[in-house]
This record gives sequence, C-alpha cells and structure tokens, in this order.
Amino acid sequence: MNTPVRITDAIKKILVVLILGLTFGAVHTYAQSKDWAVGLRLGEPAGLNVKKYFGAGNALDVTLGSSGAFYGGTSRAYRYKGYNGYRQAGIALVANYEWQKPLKGAKGIQWYIGLGGAISSRRFYYSDREYYSKNGKVYYYGDYYYENQLAIGATGILGLEWFIPNSPISLNADLGLYMELFPATAWFNAPVGIGGRYNF
Repeated sequence: MNTPVRITDAIKKILVVLILGLTFGAVHTYAQSKDWAVGLRLGEPAGLNVKKYFGAGNALDVTLGSSGAFYGGTSRAYRYKGYNGYRQAGIALVANYEWQKPLKGAKGIQWYIGLGGAISSRRFYYSDREYYSKNGKVYYYGDYYYENQLAIGATGILGLEWFIPNSPISLNADLGLYMELFPATAWFNAPVGIGGRYNF
C-alpha cells in the first residue's frame, strides 16, 4: 500500500515563491521585449494574425483569413468584366512592413504605419438575362455564371495598438488602403479592422 506524500509548509512556501518569481519574470519579459505576437483580426481580411517585432520600432504584420466576408453579398460592385459583385468570401493573405512609435501622452499606446501587399481569391457571379413584359409586369429569364479569380494588390495601413499594462495582451485598430494591380487595375478599397494579440 502506497503512503500518501505530504507537502510540508517549507515546500509550500518554496513553491509559492517559485510561482510568483516565474510570473513576475514573465510579466517583466513581456514589458521589456516582445519578439512575436499571435492573435485574431476582425475586418478585411478576418482571420489569424501574426506579428514579428524586429526592434527599433519595425515589425512585419501578416494576416491570413477570409476575403470579402463583410462586403454584403452582391451589393458590392466590382469593376471587372461587368461582374455584378461577389457573393461569397474568398481567402486573402496580407503582409505589411510597419514602423511603430509610442503615442505621446498615452501610456502603453503606439501608432504605426505600414506598406505591403495582398493576394486573394474570389468568386465572381454575373448573369446573362433577357427581359420581357406581359400585362404590365416585367419578367426575366437567364443563366448565372461564375468565375474564380486570383487578385494581387498593394496595401497601406495606419493604426493604433494598446499594450495592456502588466499583460502580454495588446489590442489594435487600423484603417487601410488597398489598390488592386491585377486583374482589376486601380480598383481601390479602404478596409478597416480590429484585433487582439498575445505577445511573447
């Protein structure tokens, strides 16, 4: 029969000191140095966000997620081959190189600006309709078609990031500019986003 192991008061105190020391050390590390951050982003695109800090206020910000999910279906016009819009979300990869600086008078808040690029996939729907009228009513018939497209564009971003004191968590909000290079040359969009990241 095994004898239960009893933890003495001295061992308990040692464990408490170790736990507190590790916790303080981790918080101190977060406060002093952040090499990586992983989190989620809501907006355009919406998905997984990873940020690599290089020091001296420079960072690489990458998001892989859904493209077009917040555009409202076919209500979004897209100037390419006369398509009437895109009706479902695609996938987008966006990467920006950012320059990040403390915001004066706001403890823990930094502003950043960046440039980069994006590659995305979308499905476009268009129709071939014929209209006719009968008894004062308008009718139509026709077929719907779709085409999958790969899009490439240039991106810019301007945002704020709040590093919560004594915590590895940061919250961010940004406004971007997207200019498509291919296939719809010079098509512009101004995506916005919010997110949260775990810094380590």
